[in-house]
Amino acid sequence: GLSGRDPGMRGAVARFQEERKRQQAYMAKDKLAREVQGLEVAKIKSMFERLQEHASFEDDVCTFVRSATNIRMLLLKLVQENAMKDSHQVDDVVQLDKDGKNLTKENREFVLKEACRSMDDACSRLSSILESEVQSWLTNLSKGEETLLHVMMPGFHATLRRVLEQLRIGTRFTRAVHKLWHESADGGYYRCTPLGLFMQRIS
Repeated sequence: GLSGRDPGMRGAVARFQEERKRQQAYMAKDKLAREVQGLEVAKIKSMFERLQEHASFEDDVCTFVRSATNIRMLLLKLVQENAMKDSHQVDDVVQLDKDGKNLTKENREFVLKEACRSMDDACSRLSSILESEVQSWLTNLSKGEETLLHVMMPGFHATLRRVLEQLRIGTRFTRAVHKLWHESADGGYYRCTPLGLFMQRIS
């Protein structure tokens, strides 16, 4: 056979050398990737990527914020209307918003109950995700990972604890909303006289 120095083998030798360079580059890249994966920064990055790609986490956050906003607005409006009705400053008429949608007391009560249910569900799911995935991950950090996390995100542990506490408060808040409901012959109403009078004063 022909040797590698033979002029007729130059093309084959060049192709072999080029392929060898590609393989060496691939092996070097793969080795670097494995080494990087073992670094503290890569482990921290991987955790937050998993959280970002979680199937329902972002939707649950949006649901929680939207429901909390709706509860606040609707509850304040209902207790204000009840206080005004008690003081004979408003009659029970149908009110329409700017789009012509019916915003009667009954509709507001229905939407408020649905918002409370959605908020409870979101609180439960978010608490489960943060406790089972993030909090458990934090407890298993190495000393180096803990140090790096503190440099990159100072106060993360305390922030997580506050968020979990707020989620627990959220469930207690919806229970408090239910306690403001009073049954009556005409169906019932939400009543909190001090809050209703305060809203009446500032509106």
